[in-house]
Amino acid sequence: MAFVAIPALNLRAVRRLCTGRVVGSFAENWRAEVASVKLNAQFDKKRSSKSRKRDEDSEGPPGGSERPPERKKKGPPLKGPIKEAKKALFLKKREQELEQFVDEQRRQYVKDARVQNDTQEDLSKSERLHKYMSRCGLASRRSAERIILEGRVTVNGETVSDVGRKINPFEDEVMVDNKVARLMDLTSWVMLHKPTRVLSTVTDDRGRETVSEFVQGFGKRLVPVGRLDRDTTGLLILTNDYSWVHKLSHPSFMHKKSYFVTCKGHISEDTAQELRDGILLPGEEEKPKTAPANVKILEHTKERGELVSKVLITIREGRNRQIRRMFYGVRITQALLDK
Repeated sequence: MAFVAIPALNLRAVRRLCTGRVVGSFAENWRAEVASVKLNAQFDKKRSSKSRKRDEDSEGPPGGSERPPERKKKGPPLKGPIKEAKKALFLKKREQELEQFVDEQRRQYVKDARVQNDTQEDLSKSERLHKYMSRCGLASRRSAERIILEGRVTVNGETVSDVGRKINPFEDEVMVDNKVARLMDLTSWVMLHKPTRVLSTVTDDRGRETVSEFVQGFGKRLVPVGRLDRDTTGLLILTNDYSWVHKLSHPSFMHKKSYFVTCKGHISEDTAQELRDGILLPGEEEKPKTAPANVKILEHTKERGELVSKVLITIREGRNRQIRRMFYGVRITQALLDK
């Protein structure tokens, strides 16, 4: 008797051979099944044990009836009250999202309407002559009043000397020194890093250097937003949008202003706490203390053999030379400021 090594066939292959469900002779089908088993054996080496076990379970028990695939167990069906509660929660969430969207659209509509109404009111209402001259970029309001008193301004061909004269910018013709005053079409903003020994003003009667000399090439009258001391360096914005200047620089709006201060000596945490709590400025003992400030000690280093402290301070007030005077108040007389 000859013994032949027969590879292990799975139950599905044996059933196909024995039941005659395949076309061709038994020997041909047997060889085909053996070849497929060898290929599967080579493929099984690369498969994980989990996938092999899943395939073995899917072969089903012997006897010709295959095991039906197992279905995932589902939880108990939702009862009426629970289902209704979830549906109500979903609808409430959708309703809130819809209300939020409608509110955003309403706010945008109101904002656009206000802009349109303001534009229409500006077209119809009158304004003071010196304010109109300032908007034209001819001079500041105080300088415009002086120009009017000097008799250099005419309205519709008539010389005006009344500072309180009102005009309609879109109907009346205003001339200054025989030149028509027109509103500027474009608004400009310029960011300037102010150096030391430069004044934060447009003009100076003593002939000192001002920030306006750095922006003469723009061909417009640009004014600084706020002020920096002559010896203070830092960011300074110049623009011809004068209403914007008022909103940023007036103390009533309480905008934050941050300064990097480099001073000689060692600043302790107690000194920093004095600045945070507020102090009486030298020369203003009858006035209230400065408002609470945010003070952070950055580092203590040595520069040129001397101990130096670097501090970041943020304030909301705008008193005259406030930062320097605050440090004078805590007995620090030499400080370099950068905004």
